[in-house]
Formats: sequence, structure tokens, C-alpha cells
Amino acid sequence: MTISSFLLPLLLDWKEVKQNKGVKPRADAIWLAEHTHENADGELEWADVDPLIIQELEEMCEQDKKELEMIRERDKKEMLEQQKHAMDVFKQQMMKMFARRVE
Repeated sequence: MTISSFLLPLLLDWKEVKQNKGVKPRADAIWLAEHTHENADGELEWADVDPLIIQELEEMCEQDKKELEMIRERDKKEMLEQQKHAMDVFKQQMMKMFARRVE
């Protein structure tokens, strides 16, 4: 069974860490590297891993992906609110300066 695209970043992380001595990989990246191999087509495949574990991993990765998207959306909203507040403050200051000049 070929590895899901959700899990490839972990494996790539592990391969990169192996090249950079002294950098500790994430535990899940190590586990993934130990339980995969390349097939004849050069694709990564699972090596004797229970399909239920694979399904659970993929579901966890999908959930992580959704949570990350929610965090990004929340951060985007907060940033827009901060920008709006900054513009409101700027407008108020400009109005005060204009009012002083008119007097």
C-alpha cells in the first residue's frame, strides 16, 4: 500500500534530519521512516503495518490539517481586526490634526 500524501512530509522531515547530524527528528517521523520502504517504482510503501494503524494515522493527519487551517483562519481574522483598529486610530488622529489646523 502506497503512503498517503498526508504522511509524506513526516518522512521527508526524517530523511532531511538524517542528513543533518545533531538535529533530532520528531518521534513520529522516525517511526514512519522505520515502517516504510521504496517499491520498484520508487514510491514509498508501508512495510508490514496493520491497515487499521495506517487508517488511524491518516485520520490523525487529516484532523491536524483541519486544526491548522482553523488556526490560520483565526489568525487571519485577528490580523484583519488589528489592521482595522490601527486604521481607525490613524483616522481619529488625522481628524484631530485637521480640526486643530481649521481652528
